[in-house]
Amino acid sequence: MARRGGGAIVNFGSIAGKVSQPGRMTYSAAKAAILRISGNAAMQLSGQNIRVNTVSPGWTWSSIMQMATGNDREKTDRVAAPFHMFGRTGNPEEVAEAVLFLCSNRARFITGTDIAVDGGYTAMGPEGMVDAVAKLMA
Repeated sequence: MARRGGGAIVNFGSIAGKVSQPGRMTYSAAKAAILRISGNAAMQLSGQNIRVNTVSPGWTWSSIMQMATGNDREKTDRVAAPFHMFGRTGNPEEVAEAVLFLCSNRARFITGTDIAVDGGYTAMGPEGMVDAVAKLMA
């Protein structure tokens, strides 16, 4: 890449690298490490015009989801709904579009960052879409 005058590297993080999730300690730690490695690589490679970023998907319709649900997309979306502002699981194409953007010249000033393609998962707090204060006042 350096010999060609630069380029783009996109690593895959995960929402699990940003928030704690029950039963996923090792996976979360590994994904958090990828986020930090990418940031450090961006610093080290910036002088060679190489950009390094990550994409962190939320729940995405994939072989893992298909295996866990017996290929039941409706069930996957139902379970995912409370954790994603759009109330559904993401599509692989939606993640791919973010990767393609980061690889394009339109992202030429973006490096060392993470793009969450997670339907709002990491923006939501533990209360989800529920106004807990309103529940207290009711």
